[in-house]
Amino acid sequence: MRTLLVSFFLGLITLSSCIDTPIDKNTLHEIKESYLEKFTDHVFLFSNHSRNGTSTFTTNDIELKTYLGTFNECIVLILYPKGEPWSPSVCYGYETRCATWMESIDGMFFGSNYSTGILCWKEDRLYTFNEAYKQNFLLHEDLKAISMQLYGKILL
Repeated sequence: MRTLLVSFFLGLITLSSCIDTPIDKNTLHEIKESYLEKFTDHVFLFSNHSRNGTSTFTTNDIELKTYLGTFNECIVLILYPKGEPWSPSVCYGYETRCATWMESIDGMFFGSNYSTGILCWKEDRLYTFNEAYKQNFLLHEDLKAISMQLYGKILL
């Protein structure tokens, strides 16, 4: 029971530290602009801001959920459009409840209740988590660190 409580509190410390981001305001604005470009159709689905069938979402409508760290000059984070319906994911091994994004990369499982999942920003471009790994921006050890930060364990 003590181990469980310590893990729980350490998890809270880790997650709360993710929210305090070292990403400067201008870079975050650029990342959000790239998000709008890359996921235009996705953002439109959750948009209450539409005019003549097009979204009027701006960078102010995109929220930073979690900053997961910077690995090899690649900023790893979770963003979502305001209004995206979600419910908390609970991960138990291979099972993720309420996950809208799931991916297996290099033998590790990742899931999120935010439908665009984990994203990576490098060299003025936004990549999906899988794209960043395929480009070798993220290494196996980076995936382990991200998994530990998100779930407190490596999900295989």
